[in-house]
Amino acid sequence: MTHPVDHLLSLARLAERYAEPALVEWLAEGLDQHLYRGVRLDKALGLAGGQGRRTARRRFLERERNRALRAAWTLCDGETDWDRSKELARQIRRFEALVWPHWQVLADPPSDASHLRQHLHRAFQCGLVPSSDSHVHDLCALSCE
Repeated sequence: MTHPVDHLLSLARLAERYAEPALVEWLAEGLDQHLYRGVRLDKALGLAGGQGRRTARRRFLERERNRALRAAWTLCDGETDWDRSKELARQIRRFEALVWPHWQVLADPPSDASHLRQHLHRAFQCGLVPSSDSHVHDLCALSCE
């Protein structure tokens, strides 16, 4: 059985061959700090949350949530972006109250779920979902991420 450290070193070798130099440098420096200096791997790679900083996991989940919300937003009707945002906010509030209590234990939404509800399921799996018209609008219509 291959040891996890061997997998990590294999990953570093792959990066040296195929990744952009900045990624190779980031990984090499992080591994050096971890393996030779005993720094925790998440901290050595800059993934640990510090005081006032979100963890890499939190940032990842927020990005995933926002992607799911933007995908749902594109499915909402409205003559303007603001109308679409208000409709999505309404759908979020309805989903949270009526659907999420039953679906939160599901890894995936039911196969017959609408695309909108599939996206909302993914967003809610990632954590807190904004439901105010203005916050939804800021995330979906105004954000370029």
